[in-house]
Amino acid sequence: MSRLLAWLLPWRWLGVVAIGLWGMVMVQLYYHKPGGKALKELYPWAVKEKPFIGVAWMGMFMKGKKIGYSYHETRKDGDGFRIVQRSVMKLQLFGFRQKVTTFSRVWVDKKYRLNRFLFSVKSPVANLSATGEVKGQRLAVILNTAGTKRTLSLQYRPSLLPSAVRAYIASAKLPPGHKVKTLIFDPLSRSYSKSVIEVVRHETIEIDKKKHKALLLKQNFRGLILRAWIDKDGHTLKERSPTGMMLVRQSASQAVKDIEEGFDMIRATQVNFNGKIPDAEKRKSLRLRIRKVSLQAFPDLKLGRQHLKADSLTIQKEDFTKLPRLSFPSKQKRRYAKVSLRLAARATALVQSDHPSIIQQAQKITASSKDRLAAIKALSSWVNKNLQKKIVVGIPSALETLQKKVGDCNEHATLFAALGRAVGIPCHIASGLAYRRGSFFYHAWNECYVGEGKWLSVDATWGQLPADATHIVFVRGGLDKQFSLIQLLNQVSIEAK
Repeated sequence: MSRLLAWLLPWRWLGVVAIGLWGMVMVQLYYHKPGGKALKELYPWAVKEKPFIGVAWMGMFMKGKKIGYSYHETRKDGDGFRIVQRSVMKLQLFGFRQKVTTFSRVWVDKKYRLNRFLFSVKSPVANLSATGEVKGQRLAVILNTAGTKRTLSLQYRPSLLPSAVRAYIASAKLPPGHKVKTLIFDPLSRSYSKSVIEVVRHETIEIDKKKHKALLLKQNFRGLILRAWIDKDGHTLKERSPTGMMLVRQSASQAVKDIEEGFDMIRATQVNFNGKIPDAEKRKSLRLRIRKVSLQAFPDLKLGRQHLKADSLTIQKEDFTKLPRLSFPSKQKRRYAKVSLRLAARATALVQSDHPSIIQQAQKITASSKDRLAAIKALSSWVNKNLQKKIVVGIPSALETLQKKVGDCNEHATLFAALGRAVGIPCHIASGLAYRRGSFFYHAWNECYVGEGKWLSVDATWGQLPADATHIVFVRGGLDKQFSLIQLLNQVSIEAK
């Protein structure tokens, strides 16, 4: 199958945006003004103000084309409330059509505080679900992927839902210019991120030929600027992000109709590139200019084989012959002092390097390897040859990928990281942009620690070791880090120097 199939934007991020930002994320907030009120002072409002009871439907659009819909329902449940959200997206990626469904159900108490939740993402070849329950000061989460459950215990901070924040702003009648600071928790990446919601102005907007009085809110989340228009009760009428995605309030019958069957998401988000890069795979170095995005938001651009000065980026391809050759397998388990090495060596909920199936397969692949470089080469070759190159919309799991042996660059990179870590090789998942046939596309690959402070780039999807110099690392790490790439969509511009 053509390597074109590997030119993939990790579209799990689109699903995370649609559901994460517009649904199943929890928010801890405090009202910000001179003198600073504490978080607890908002809880009397949360008790007094009742949430919207009923059903809301929204059409989901990308650059004016309808790609799906979302459904939101809030009902009384005992002394509290039950909030259900579902989104359906129909995507076309290089000719492959996929239906992606995300679902969440959240239970809150009468004070609108989280009690428990369940969440799932389903696509043709990738499925993941998570459940969570607040127990005292801890949030117990069970992540289910590839038929395997992993239990996690996280510190929990009292939280409200985004819809509660908007209802608060509406009921408090905050004037333009006022701000509310928030801390958003994403249960999938298990991370907190700061966010600020600003009241911009009152506007009259038109939806389906009807005019509505609305309050425009602007939210800054990890460098991504989201805009939402709410009515006087805090109900969302429209939402828009710079990625080109927009949600619009519709009736139930309208929301599920007229969904574009052949909308190509890859072409819709193609990176603006000016210039040519001849013999890209053979180049020892490359200089590029990156524009129209805040490069300060991506400190990883300055690390490893990359050197950034202003908006000029230089990438120096590794010389394989000059890399250190550590013994393999290690006679004793290495303990790393640096945080970056410890993070690149540990098992996670989606990089299950401690699972017996992953360990067994990694040991089998590297059985005849005499040093670490040879082991890395063997692992990369095996992943490249044994995974069917097919676009997958979902959240990549190493164990599920090993079982199904199918996936795009995200699945290749996730499985490679798990196999490498399973045999004692620290491996990052690197995400960013890479060049193929005249343009840059969103891509994921790996970096392996080879000793003496040096890392080696590995692209198991394209079969490159080291990865060619057109691979631009914007972030290293899991979902909590990869989410930052959203701010590049339809914004970043690259010029060849």
